[in-house]
Amino acid sequence: PYPWYDHKALLSVIDFHPTIARSFMDGKLSLGAGMSIQRGSVTFKKTFLKPSGIPIPHENLLIDTEIEGDGWGYGANFGLLYRLSDKLQFGISGKTGTTLKMEGTATQELYTFDNEDLKNSLLSYATTEAERQQILFLFTTENHMAILDGKADIKTPADIGFGLAVKPTEKLTLTGEVVYTQWSSLDSILIEMEGLDPSGEPAEDSPLMFNWDNTVRFSAGGEYQLADPLALMFGYYLDPSPIPDETFTPLIPDLGDKHSFNIGAALSFSDFE
Repeated sequence: PYPWYDHKALLSVIDFHPTIARSFMDGKLSLGAGMSIQRGSVTFKKTFLKPSGIPIPHENLLIDTEIEGDGWGYGANFGLLYRLSDKLQFGISGKTGTTLKMEGTATQELYTFDNEDLKNSLLSYATTEAERQQILFLFTTENHMAILDGKADIKTPADIGFGLAVKPTEKLTLTGEVVYTQWSSLDSILIEMEGLDPSGEPAEDSPLMFNWDNTVRFSAGGEYQLADPLALMFGYYLDPSPIPDETFTPLIPDLGDKHSFNIGAALSFSDFE
């Protein structure tokens, strides 16, 4: 038998983000800052092979591992907006990276071998009681289970962006933005295991290699005041993939550069929009 899933990944992050902002210089300059309090949960499942010490076709043990954990991370952000004139303003914003300290449990299942003829053949060649017990251990009818403690640090990237807003006419506003994201901070994740695996040996740490590239995202948009209460909006952005070919996995299906086209509308009345 083989596990139904040999890869599975789920990462959820809730970001509590209290912020404060204030304007200066008669409203020309606005400054803001915030704190990021993140609560993350992760499920990661992977099947791997480990040498068994017995002949083909059972030269490897199959161990299925599922890790579930959660943890907290902290970061900050900032923003600046400056109005040069009624027709031109620019802004800068950024946020620090965070490190989610995840802790939880890892459930491992060692799949035993269903081959009665090979078991009997190996038993006939066993010279010690330890060898005999090892053969019986690997050829039992029930899989072996172990529950271990696991922990890992998951990093989220820092970014910084610069944007412009231009108002060439009373009805039209055009915007543009460039954002640099430091995805290279996600070079790898080391899942540290504590305890004995189902074979009775100390559990091995599991490294996940990413080696992601830093990216620059380009955005452009506009708003047109069609009538006094109604505005139409449009936008586009190009977001390059940070994932190099050598570390691409099916768990994160980021196949390449992303192009997004967006449209919207706003209806204003009194103090509501």
